Amino acid sequence: RGHAAPTNAPPPPAPSGPGMSGGAPAAEGEPAWVEGLKRKVEANMRAAFWDLLDSTLRSDAPDHAWLVRLYAELRDRLCAVVPRRRDVRERVHAALDVELFGGMVRHGA
Repeated sequence: RGHAAPTNAPPPPAPSGPGMSGGAPAAEGEPAWVEGLKRKVEANMRAAFWDLLDSTLRSDAPDHAWLVRLYAELRDRLCAVVPRRRDVRERVHAALDVELFGGMVRHGA
């Protein structure tokens, strides 16, 4: 702990939920151990992401730019779920104001 996140930090975890699996389906004829290995790798990557986010937030000198980029990416991914709903995208942009968030992060609000 106590170190800032690198600027090339990993992307956030893939969305999950109904119809949004985090990984590719198993290839036909693929051994069961391969699917298990894929699940373990995915779980480790997710854990690494959350560990990095936690250590960045707890750091004495957090990488504010990375946190703001992550927040903007979250907003953009939410908007991508409803590409044809301009009204919803506008509400998401209004609710997830990246400039306001950036100011709050920089000033410890």
